[in-house]
Amino acid sequence: MNRLLSRQLKRCLGVQGEASLASLLDELLKAAAHPEMPPAVAVALAGFPALLQSVGEAYEQSERNLALNTRSLEISSEELAQANDQLGRELAAREQAIDALREVTNRLLRNAGLPELGLADSNLDSLPPLIDDLVRQREASDLLLHQAKSRLEQQKFALDQHAIVSITDVDGVILEANDRFCQISGYSREELIGRNHRLVKSSLHSRAFYAEMWETIAQGHVWQGEVCNRAKDGSLYWVNASIVPFLDDVGVPCQYIAIRTDITARKAAEQRLDEQLHFTRQVLETIPIPLYFKDTAGRYLGFNQAFLDFFGIDKAAWLGRHVRDLLPPELAEKNVQLDEELFRNGGEQSIEMPVVSRRGQAHDVLYHKASLTRADGSVSGLVGTMIDLSERKRWEAEILRAKEAAEAANRAKSDFLANMSHEIRTPMNGIIGMTELTLDTALSPEQREYLEAVQMSANALLSIIDDILDFSKIEAGRMDVEDIPFNLESVLVDALRTLAVRADQKGLNLFFERSPAVPLHLIGDPGRLRQILLNLLGNAIKFTSAGEVDVTVDLETREGDSLLLHFAVRDSGIGIAADRLEHVFAAFTQADSSTTRHFGGTGLGLAISSRLVELMGGRIWAESQVGQGSTFHFTLSLRQQARAPVEEERRLPPVHVLLVVSQARQRRRLQTLLESWGAIVMAAESLAEGEEYLAAGQWKLLVTDCRLVDGDGFDLAERARALAEPPAILMILCPSMMRAEVARCRELDISAYLAKPAFTADLWRQVQGIFAPASVAPAATPESVSRAGLTVLLAEDHPVNQQLMLALLERLGCRVTLAGNGCEAVEAARLQRFDLILMDVQMPEMGGLEATREIRAMETARGQPPMVIHALSAAALPEDRQQGMAAGLDGYLVKPLQQKALQALLDSLAPILPAVDSGSGAAGNGLGDAFASTGEAAVDFDAVSDTASTLDLAAFAAFDYPALVAAADSDVVDIIGEVFLQQAKAEWACLEAAAAKGEWVELGRLAHSLRGAAANFGLSPVATLAAEVERRAGLGLPSEALLAHLGQALAGLTSAVASRLGSPAGEVGEAGEVGAP
Repeated sequence: MNRLLSRQLKRCLGVQGEASLASLLDELLKAAAHPEMPPAVAVALAGFPALLQSVGEAYEQSERNLALNTRSLEISSEELAQANDQLGRELAAREQAIDALREVTNRLLRNAGLPELGLADSNLDSLPPLIDDLVRQREASDLLLHQAKSRLEQQKFALDQHAIVSITDVDGVILEANDRFCQISGYSREELIGRNHRLVKSSLHSRAFYAEMWETIAQGHVWQGEVCNRAKDGSLYWVNASIVPFLDDVGVPCQYIAIRTDITARKAAEQRLDEQLHFTRQVLETIPIPLYFKDTAGRYLGFNQAFLDFFGIDKAAWLGRHVRDLLPPELAEKNVQLDEELFRNGGEQSIEMPVVSRRGQAHDVLYHKASLTRADGSVSGLVGTMIDLSERKRWEAEILRAKEAAEAANRAKSDFLANMSHEIRTPMNGIIGMTELTLDTALSPEQREYLEAVQMSANALLSIIDDILDFSKIEAGRMDVEDIPFNLESVLVDALRTLAVRADQKGLNLFFERSPAVPLHLIGDPGRLRQILLNLLGNAIKFTSAGEVDVTVDLETREGDSLLLHFAVRDSGIGIAADRLEHVFAAFTQADSSTTRHFGGTGLGLAISSRLVELMGGRIWAESQVGQGSTFHFTLSLRQQARAPVEEERRLPPVHVLLVVSQARQRRRLQTLLESWGAIVMAAESLAEGEEYLAAGQWKLLVTDCRLVDGDGFDLAERARALAEPPAILMILCPSMMRAEVARCRELDISAYLAKPAFTADLWRQVQGIFAPASVAPAATPESVSRAGLTVLLAEDHPVNQQLMLALLERLGCRVTLAGNGCEAVEAARLQRFDLILMDVQMPEMGGLEATREIRAMETARGQPPMVIHALSAAALPEDRQQGMAAGLDGYLVKPLQQKALQALLDSLAPILPAVDSGSGAAGNGLGDAFASTGEAAVDFDAVSDTASTLDLAAFAAFDYPALVAAADSDVVDIIGEVFLQQAKAEWACLEAAAAKGEWVELGRLAHSLRGAAANFGLSPVATLAAEVERRAGLGLPSEALLAHLGQALAGLTSAVASRLGSPAGEVGEAGEVGAP
């Protein structure tokens, strides 16, 4: 740029330096390029650099001219003229440039609304400042425009994020569509642009709807409303739309912009709400009881049709009315008070009061009201219902009358059943007893066959009667379930042993298997479990002619000490058809009528078992195939004992045992048991194989079944006896042939034998008895208790029990004072304090409970601490225990007494001292074995008392009393034997006399006493039958037949005891008395 021009511009524009001038000129060029610049101004500004260049060139030309003028003096006049012409042309060009610049400047001024330049303002010096001011104004305008555009873009972005936006022309053709419109409609922008907005129109709205919309926007007004449109996939969506017209210069719409919000979810919620409200209104209207709503002023806001019908009022007329307008004053005021209390306190109310409807009818009504609350928890009103109790009270009165009538009928039925049982049992027991006595005499085969048929028929009839009575008791809800500790294997063994004779008579094998996961020591009702097992096992034996019957016990679930045990009784009998399985547990039902004809029975056994299982928290079901046998399953909820008794460790020396058993399963089981105890076992399945093994080795023990597949086990025993070093022999006998086979064992001097099925405890007891002297030693203990000096008051009236308890207590180191009845016990306690009082419950003159109450009262009067009193009782039902504890007892010792229980009680009262060698003390004296020997086989007498139908009289008749007494501890027999023989004779005479006179209390007392005395020798039919006589005496029922069986059993026991002692034996004659032979 020419220097002179540059100076002029810097002075005019007020800038310093060439850089600032260049920057200002660049801004001017940028302003000319701005899209918002008016076209004329842009052209002028764009041409400004060219103007400056022209002006600069003019200055340069002027300088050149000056140089030429300087040189003109040196050139010719012709050249000077040419130069002047050239200068004129350049001057004209300059003037033209100035005019152009003035025109551009005026155009800028016009656009800015400023006055134009005149000819006087057209000098070159005035133009640059003016141009600079215009450029600055333009820059400010551009900045505001940019800011406005940026805000508009942000607002558009925000609108696009929320709203569905589209722009159409006046015909509805889509010109613009945002992303939200594309998303909700399912169309791409390319599919929408150029298409009519009818593309998303649904058929939900009427023609009038769209006509009103178009009329509104065509008049230039904004239209707002809710529209349902259809997406590309055919689905409907709802929008809240605002359609705004864009007007042209004359106010006519040229475009429409629609801004919409998606309200599909809200419309769906509204629809659901409408449906729910409609449903609620329908429910309230169809509820048959009166229902109403009130506000906090007590005005009715609504009610259902039942309320209107009850009071006979019109809905429209009663909305907003008050209860005072509806009920009599007294009832209305009571309702008002209750309502106000509910408004104050919230919650619910239920109150019964009489109501008289507007029709004048009186009703007993149960009002139930609940407060209604707002979102902030404040009470807004209440909802109430009215239940008319009048009809229900009439029904209740009728039901009560019907119940009383039914109970009376049930009592009459029970009385009838009891009377009929008595009337039928009395002659039947006579028939059975006399038949059995006759069968023991010399008879011809024909006579014996007839009498055995009579016996079988009579026993079947008694079983039917017992089933009916048990079922009647269950139906009357009088069957209780106990919750007491018991040994599971003892219950299983007892049930199997009870039916062993019957199974053996049919040639069936009995087995049971307990999963190792199932604990032995449980809490539940052992009597009921035994009854269930006896019913299921009895059925299995009845309906199985060949094969085996199997009982298994598995653990199904366990939670803490709560167990669910799964029992299964399987047989290989006739099976049950699938269509009859569901009926077998119904009362008086069997698989079909032919079953009843062929096998007999009432069909009550499974019904009773089913009810008992339900009472014990389990379920019962059956699986069967015709001809393949049946499996009856049941589960029981039981608990594991928290402190189970410590199991005896069973260990044998490594002796060689020859086991000869033909039945494979029994052989495997016995081999496993013997080997688990440490024996070295060789197993054989036949007599021939057994003889071969017997001859080939040296054996310490021969265990053989009396029946082998190819011969007789007694033959093998004889060969073993003939050996130079004969082994000990353990014979497994058949239950149905016990008497004859025991006699043969004695002939062969075989002292160890047991009956099938061979149970674990029985086998161990016999094997231990053989090897105990050499291998079983008492375990050493770091400490023992000293019972020396403990003072014990023994209150016991029975001489046998007196002698036994005296011997036991004295051997355990106690000092004993004897009292023969309750009065003597009270007097003894009055004179002396004892460490322990053992109190028999049933004694003459004063019973044990009364004596306990007397002693407790005496202690209280004297201010003395209470002495420890434990009952001695053969019956310890829950109600017995409750009565005892109420009388002041501290605990119970159950007869037959186990020495371990007595020792534990004494130990709890004695100080702990370092262990000493007691010499001939209690440990190892053998007395405990006499009690422990009945452990697994012990009868739960109280359970037996409710299951008289399970008494296997045939097995009782075949019971081996000599074996029982032989297995009893010799010390026990020596202590009580003579006394027992004397007392048995006397007590039997008194018992028969009491039975003849119907003196039930005395009969029960004597049976109880006999039961306890007999149990000292171990489990026998004497104890079981005496328990049943005692139970029936308590019910006032005669026991003629049972007494006949009891007499026979007692005769067998006394004969065995006498033989053991070498004394003359007493026996029960046909008349039932005990006398000399």
